[in-house]
Amino acid sequence: MKIILLLLLFCSFNTIAQDCDSLFQEVKLDYDNGKLDIDKLENVIKNCGDVDTYPELYYYRGMNALDTENYPLGIYELKRVQKYATDYKFQYKIAHNLGILYMLQGKLELGKDSFQDSYDIAREFNDTSYMDHSMESLLAAELESGNSNYLSIYEEYFLSKDFKDDYCTQLHTLTFIAEYYLVYEEYGKANKIITDNYKGNVTYPDCPTDVMSVYTIRSRIAQWNNEFEKSLVLLDSIPLENITLMDRVSIYKCYKATYQNFENQEQVDLYADSITYVLESKQQENSELNLGLLDEIESREQNFNNKISKQNIYIILFIVALLLSAIALWYYRKTRTDLEEKNDFYKENYNNLWGGSYQLSNKKLEVLKKELVAQKALNNSGQFNSLINDINIHLDSSSENPHKHVNMVQSAIVRDLKKKAPYLNDKEINICFFLKLNLSPKKIAEILSKSEKSIESYKYRINKKVIENSKMDLKALLQDVD
Repeated sequence: MKIILLLLLFCSFNTIAQDCDSLFQEVKLDYDNGKLDIDKLENVIKNCGDVDTYPELYYYRGMNALDTENYPLGIYELKRVQKYATDYKFQYKIAHNLGILYMLQGKLELGKDSFQDSYDIAREFNDTSYMDHSMESLLAAELESGNSNYLSIYEEYFLSKDFKDDYCTQLHTLTFIAEYYLVYEEYGKANKIITDNYKGNVTYPDCPTDVMSVYTIRSRIAQWNNEFEKSLVLLDSIPLENITLMDRVSIYKCYKATYQNFENQEQVDLYADSITYVLESKQQENSELNLGLLDEIESREQNFNNKISKQNIYIILFIVALLLSAIALWYYRKTRTDLEEKNDFYKENYNNLWGGSYQLSNKKLEVLKKELVAQKALNNSGQFNSLINDINIHLDSSSENPHKHVNMVQSAIVRDLKKKAPYLNDKEINICFFLKLNLSPKKIAEILSKSEKSIESYKYRINKKVIENSKMDLKALLQDVD
């Protein structure tokens, strides 16, 4: 009987291992195709995420952190997978991308050290392509450190390099060195290296962003030469439909600079607003995604290590009583998974109440509800019925409504405010929310545990900010909000 149970358990573990291998291959394919689903990745890590078995999963998480500008998390993930990487190409990618993350954090010396590590790895395996890539990064790191002497070294490296008809790589390197010439205000040299090396007869279909860089560089050179009409023609030649929204910022900046020289304030304001919108949208998107993520992952990894220790005990118990341990293990994993999923759901959504700036206790929600009900009776209006219902669901301890903790944050008022006034921060959106509910500063102060004077000060600053960023005041903005 024990032998049969042992065989069944072996088959079960083998099936789980095969499932993990299959899931890992799916995530790897998604990453290679540029279609990484972060929720899917986190789910696979949760169920199959031994770092020594699948270090690539944590590498993917680190690279996603790089994309979302969560540099501490990216460094944390790449540093811990280094010792598990056996393939030299994987070792190289970790070292090189770690250098990029350090550079983006302003840790220039650590960035140089990581680039040097990647160069040493490539040299050990005589991979000239990777060696060139690392050398290019090392030179760029020196330029970023303010060593302008490296400009000539970098140009010599660029001119002597055989790109073997790899026009996109050549164009990327070309724009890189030209950009640094502009940084050091050597416009003549920037113009010469573009003029001598840019192949105008090549369409470069696979690298529209690098083509965009060429045109923006030429536009900035034209501005330097006071050729503002030419600058506009160059910018208008860029096919914006091929450029991502975030990458258009440099184009918008060039447009703004050109129109400033034309003294066309309307166009200057238009492109200034466009730049602000793109940057703030990206910042808000990254902030929402990265909020507390590193702390959460470190805590989860600690729990995972504790789980490993417990599983060792379970294995010993299983040897003593196979059947009992198998049942206990199944029950433990099911209960733990359900609890973690529930806790993660409530933590993610409840902590985001009111846009992440404030959380209201049940006592404060009762005060808000009382105020809204009073307004309803006074005005004989049902305009806040939906919000009152949401508060009732939230306060009802017996409610099984799955949206108990998220209805409030999904308020149409909050969503519309963020859409129409993206320049307001979370605290300001929160104050506007209560003002839209017709609450007096005194009542808002009571709910938020602040002084009435503080709320009045907030209201004044918000009104000033609204006027500066739109053609209306705060009162008009609130009237315009659904």
